[in-house]
Order: sequence, then structure tokens, then C-alpha cells
Amino acid sequence: MRTKIVTIHYDWQSDPCVIEWKKKLSKKSATKSTRKTLKTSTWKNNVYWFEPFLDFHKMTPTELIAEATKNNQVAEDRIDTFYDYAIDKLHRNIGSAVTGCYGNIQGFYSHNDILTKNWSAPQIPPAMVEAMDDNYPLFFEDEKTGVVKFDVEKYSEFLDYLNYRDQIIAKCMKDTGLDSSDLFAIPLYVVRSQSQHERIMVTGLRRKTGKPFRVFFSKENTKDLRKYDKSDRFDAEDSEPIFVELLSVRKSRFKQKHHHSFVNYDMDVLPKAKPVTVNNIATNFRVAQINMGIPLVKGQQGPFRPKRNRHIFDDGCSFSGIPEIIKKIMKGTADKAGNPYPNKSRQQMEIHYKKFERLVTLDRMEMELDILQKEENAQIKSLEEKVDRLEKEKLESKEMNWENVGSFVENIIEKKLRKTR
Repeated sequence: MRTKIVTIHYDWQSDPCVIEWKKKLSKKSATKSTRKTLKTSTWKNNVYWFEPFLDFHKMTPTELIAEATKNNQVAEDRIDTFYDYAIDKLHRNIGSAVTGCYGNIQGFYSHNDILTKNWSAPQIPPAMVEAMDDNYPLFFEDEKTGVVKFDVEKYSEFLDYLNYRDQIIAKCMKDTGLDSSDLFAIPLYVVRSQSQHERIMVTGLRRKTGKPFRVFFSKENTKDLRKYDKSDRFDAEDSEPIFVELLSVRKSRFKQKHHHSFVNYDMDVLPKAKPVTVNNIATNFRVAQINMGIPLVKGQQGPFRPKRNRHIFDDGCSFSGIPEIIKKIMKGTADKAGNPYPNKSRQQMEIHYKKFERLVTLDRMEMELDILQKEENAQIKSLEEKVDRLEKEKLESKEMNWENVGSFVENIIEKKLRKTR
């Protein structure tokens, strides 16, 4: 929980320099996403760092900018000294302090036209979560073939500790690279409207950036989602989200209210499903990892956290040789100028996606059967073409033979005519 240790007794947010800072942040936010105003959470984070900074130096925002205008180095020194104070006295961790001091607070200066590009910041040490991921790699190189493979057994072990709905959620995250909030916003209509396709195509805007993404639910995902729709979402409208609390939980709530077990004729009074939340899934994934025997301390993120799945998608696309522009279209990543990449046809996108899908599919037997079926179809096509070619050659040969016979007969007749003259 964040603590507030300040003794400021004036409205510092009304200071002209702070108003200018906030104004420029709002403009920057509007150009980076579809939002027109500065996010409340973004400003709260600035307040969280800037208020104790003011309290520590006992100066107003205007005084700080006036000082920095005269001597740029003094302003940098003030951030450096506060950084040490934040770690030693406010007990902030290094990564957070670097971001807060050399990101948020330095932003106050730069948005008030103080040149800060040459200011230096301490290096952030490798995050514990990165070290944890390194201990649980999910891609490996086959020593015999040199081919990169996905660790199906390790990922499947994690899934075994989840309920079946959360297993589907985890696999959908892995195979789309979508953030939890984006996945949970997808309506059932997307699943129900593409019954003729092997893979469901998903399009939308990333909530975090406002940029469009275009990706697929894999064949595995598609089968799981259609099954889940029939078993748990049969009474839901098309506009409702795909993932909600389990049907068993809804029936349990029914029993608590009506004091008898749910039966089919109670369908009209079955409690409405509550949407699943990001926190629900993060907690369930964490419990599953602990039950696997992964040593997690309080506050520490594990190697199978929801966000790891986006990394799996990113790495899987790279190992599969998918072009960078296609990967960025799938992930909803803008180009350097902040513009979305141009659209590609569904067929183009799906051809590339299949390469990634082959790498990370968990049901290897189904994948092998799929590959064998494709090989068999290719062999049948090749044989059919060969038969067609032989028949054509045979016909051509017959035509050639008849032409030879005709010439032979003509020669004989010509000889006989010569003899009779």
C-alpha cells in the first residue's frame, strides 16, 4: 500500500508550472491514444512522486523551475538527492525510484522547457521476475535437430492445476498475445459468428494504447471456446463477454438463495453470470503455480503469470519466422511514428499465423494428424496430376501412331501407282 509522507500546506497543483506540466501531458496522451484527456491514474502517479519531492526540498514548483532555468545542473542534483532519500527513508524499491524520479519528476522539468536529455539515471537491476522466467524457460532448442520447440509438458503441467475455464483463458492468452483486459472484453458474438472457420479471427483496439490488433484464436482455442459456449454460456446474449464465473458457481448461488439444488426447470431464475476479472485470473494463476511447487514469496510474480503469455506469443512469432510487420499487426503495435500498420487480408494473416500455431499447439497428436492429413492430401493431388499426365501422353501417343499409319498407307499407294504407269 502506498504511504503518503508529506507536510505541504498549500495547493501546489494550482501552481502555473504544474498547470503547464499537466497541460502538456494531456496533449501527449491525446496523440498517443484515442483518449482526449490525461488519465486519472497517470496523474495520481505523478502526484505520488512529486509531492514528497516538493516536501523534501521545501520549494514551490515555480521556484524549482526558476532555479533550473538559471542552473540546469542544480535541478539534476535535486533529483539525485531525492532518489537516495526515496530509497533510504521512504523505502521505495530501486526500479520504482528510478521510474518515479527520472521519469515522473524529470518530466515536470522537461514539460516546463528545461533541457533534461543529458541527465543520467541509475541502471535498474534485472527484475526478480526476469530471473524467475529464466529459471522456467518455455522454449528450447532440440540438440539433435537444432529446431526450436515449445515446452509442451511444462506448460501443460501448469494447466493441470487450473479449472477448465482458466485453462481455456491461459491458452487463449498464449495463442493470441492479448492482455487480460483485452481478452475479457471480447463478446460471444465473435465466437458465434465464425462457425464456418477453423480459426476465429479477433479484431479490436488495445485498451492500453488504443491501437488496433488483428489476430486469431488457434484451432485449439476455437474448439475450446465453442465447447465452453455450449456448456457454460448457452443462456448468454451475443453482446456479453465470453468469460464469466463457472456455471457450477452460478448453480451454487442459486442453491444458497432457493435452498434446493438447481434443476433444468429453474433456468429462468438461474443467477446472471458475473464477468471474470483480471484480478480473479491473476490470483488463480498464482495459486496454481504455488500448488505446482514454484517458490513464490508475497508480492513476487511467477513465471506463469498472465503477462508471461504475451511474451510467449512474441517469442513464438519470432522463432516461427513471422515477419515483424505481421507480428506487430497481430499484437496491435504502432510504428515509430505512432501510426497503426496497414491491414492485411484474413488469408495473408492466417497463413503466417499457422506457422506460430504449429510451434505452440499443446495437442501434439492432433497437430501430427493434421500434418499427416495435409501430406496425404498433397500425395493424392500429386498422384492425380501424374495420372492425368500419363493419360494425356497416352492419347498423344495414339494420335501419333495413327498419323504414322496414314503416312505408311499413303507411301504404299504411291508406289503402286508408279508401277502401273
